[in-house]
Amino acid sequence: MEEDIDTRKINNSFLRDHSYATEADIISTVEFNHTGELLATGDKGGRVVIFQREQESKNQVHRRGEYNVYSTFQSHEPEFDYLKSLEIEEKINKIRWLPQQNAAYFLLSTNDKTVKLWKVSERDKRPEGYNLKDEEGRLRDPATITTLRVPVLRPMDLMVEAT
Repeated sequence: MEEDIDTRKINNSFLRDHSYATEADIISTVEFNHTGELLATGDKGGRVVIFQREQESKNQVHRRGEYNVYSTFQSHEPEFDYLKSLEIEEKINKIRWLPQQNAAYFLLSTNDKTVKLWKVSERDKRPEGYNLKDEEGRLRDPATITTLRVPVLRPMDLMVEAT
């Protein structure tokens, strides 16, 4: 019973502090991937938010399918069809996950006019040691290059990207 009261307090506090939601923030579509590990939502503002199911550990009590934000990106922008003199909303009408073939995830998102294919992947390494750029990223004069460098992969913080 005490837990229910605490939950209500948190929910009421959240609603009071987040009352600035706009029309663009309204979710227009929801889709789980094939395993249920990821959940994608699309909204009327053309944004896609991907949630990842929280991993359960053996010593942790079952968390009942909690999801955390994994990635967010702008999928569609408002457009104008000049042939039909019609404004095309950025609203996401449908999201569909494609079967996973490798480490990356693929999903389709669509508005009233355009279907887009998105690749969602993780990166924790970055290439360094380019031949035409110095350590700060500035272009080097090709006449001063006397040796070629083999690029190497350096560790970096985990980054999720949608392309």
